[in-house]
Parts: sequence; C-alpha cells; structure tokens
Amino acid sequence: MSGPVLDVVVVPDFAGPGHRIFEARTLLFLGSWLEHSGQSRTWPLHLVSIGEPPPGVAELAARCGARVSQHPELTVRGQRYLNKLRGLEIESATGRILLLDADTVVLRDLAPTADGLDGFAALVAATNRIPCQLWEELFTLAGTRPPPGRILPLITQLEDRLPKSVMREPFREAIPAHYNSGVLAVPADCRLREHWERVARLLDERYAGVDDQHDHIVRNDQPSLAVATALLREDGIAVQNLPYPLHGFDLLYAAGVLEFDQTAVYHAKTFFRRDKNATVLDPLHEVTLYRESQVPRLYPETRIERWGRSLRGRSNPRRAASILRLCARLEQLTRRYVLPELS
Repeated sequence: MSGPVLDVVVVPDFAGPGHRIFEARTLLFLGSWLEHSGQSRTWPLHLVSIGEPPPGVAELAARCGARVSQHPELTVRGQRYLNKLRGLEIESATGRILLLDADTVVLRDLAPTADGLDGFAALVAATNRIPCQLWEELFTLAGTRPPPGRILPLITQLEDRLPKSVMREPFREAIPAHYNSGVLAVPADCRLREHWERVARLLDERYAGVDDQHDHIVRNDQPSLAVATALLREDGIAVQNLPYPLHGFDLLYAAGVLEFDQTAVYHAKTFFRRDKNATVLDPLHEVTLYRESQVPRLYPETRIERWGRSLRGRSNPRRAASILRLCARLEQLTRRYVLPELS
C-alpha cells in the first residue's frame, strides 16, 4: 500500500442541544486517532463541525493534523441526522471518504482492512423495524426499485451465536438491502449526498406524524440511506459489505465474530449518554455506566465477576475479554483527553 487510502471524516454537532455530548465524543475520537491510528495517521483527517468547535476540540484537532471546517446545520423538521451529509461536501485528497459517526473510536491501524475497498461499503443494519411491504413503498416513492436479492438484519444472521436476551428483532424476514450508517466508505465523487437528502425529505413529507411505525422511517437516517444506496447502484456504483473490523460494535463481540485485537473502528453508540437524568456530564461516571450496561444485555446468565462464562451454556472468555479490554481503553482515553476539558 502506498500513500493514503481514504479521507477520514467526522461530523460533530456543536450547534444543537447535544453539543456537550458531541464535545466529549469528539475529544475521545481525536485522542484515539492520535494514539492508535497507526499508518492511517498519515491519511487526511477532516473535522466537519456543525457550529463552532469548542477550544479544547480545536486544539486537539490541530495536534492530530485535522482539517477543521465549519458548516451550517442541515435539518429535516428539526431532526438533525442529516448533518452527517455535510461530511460528504469536503474536498477529498484521496478520491474516497470514510464517513464516521462522532461516537466512533479508533482502536488500531485502519490501513490493513481499508485497503482494497471499492464503491460504496457499509455494514448490514443490525435490526429492522419496518415490515417488508412498507420497504417496497419507500423505494417506489423515490422513483426506484429495491436492489435484487434480500438480506436478513445482522442480528438475525448471527442468531445462533447470540444470547437470547439480545434477540429482540420484531421483523425477521429478509428485506431489501439496508445498512448501518455509522461507518460508510464512499467514492468522493458519487451522488450519495444528493440522493440521501432528496430521499430523506421525500420520506419525511410522506410519513412524518402518521403513526409510531412510520415515524421510525423519518426519525433516523437508515431507511433513507437504504433507498439512496439503491440509487447509487443505478448510477453504476458497486455496493459491498464493510469488513467487521472497520465497524465493530457490541453485537459482534457478543456473537464472537470480532475481537478487540481485530477491531480498527469501534462504534460506541450509547457512550456518554447512559445517564438520562444527569444535568452535568460526568465522563468517568459514564464509563462506569457503559461498562455495566454490557453485562446484563450480552452476558445475562452471569454476574459481573464471571463475564467469562455462560452464553447458552458455553464458556466464552474471549468474548468477555473483548468487552473488558474495550471498556478499559475507553476509560484510558477518557481520562487523558475528555476529563481535562470537561471536569
């Protein structure tokens, strides 16, 4: 491999009501990039800031060599998830973009796994809350058809490897391809930015306020991403699955299909927002809550001191070890990069 493979892009929202959480998450991400990105440290890093970045974030971004740009918010009736699309507006140096959610953490060099990615790449969505017939309607509304073939949500694909407490999938049938939006690898010159915003606004206009099931379509970005991805296929863009190491998360650790030492990017979705009643963010308390949250969901048959046993009667020390090592890394990075700014 010669030279950078991807422009790495993160889009924190410092203009919205969750600005303090985004500050903590961005500090954590930048600290992880500084310490653990390996050869990919030479890749272009972009901090696409919605609103003005806090001084501590700007300072740490400069230490990382990140290119910081400030952008206005992009919303649909107050929903802020489309802000992520600002990350597709950068001037790419490599011709390819790795678009990361702000709640991701770098655990090791991205280069060995990212080399060879082509077209659009993302991980299959973990769950699905939309019935199959409604999926068909979404594609029709956007003037396209579902891609050929069907896929199962990731949680259903891994069912035989997961504890029963994790299996809460309401719709288990195969459906049109849909993806987790937390980590996306895309060609910089593709039309994803255009397609995604257009579809999101179409779906919002049609389904917002109908009922809870239809509200799910417009409260998050994955339904609109699924349809936008079908439009990319029509543009001739290849679509492929992202390797697990580039989008690790707790479900993969619980299933034993990914381990801590293999993970390049970890998606810590609920980190820094475990305490719903807190009026002030306490970073170390959040570390404790995150660690404890993994126990009953992933290892329900065990006590905390016995994480290494009992997934459906089997001994699973390696799965438990990945969770423990992840939480230790999160605490280490939080102490070094988040706590000094937010204490």
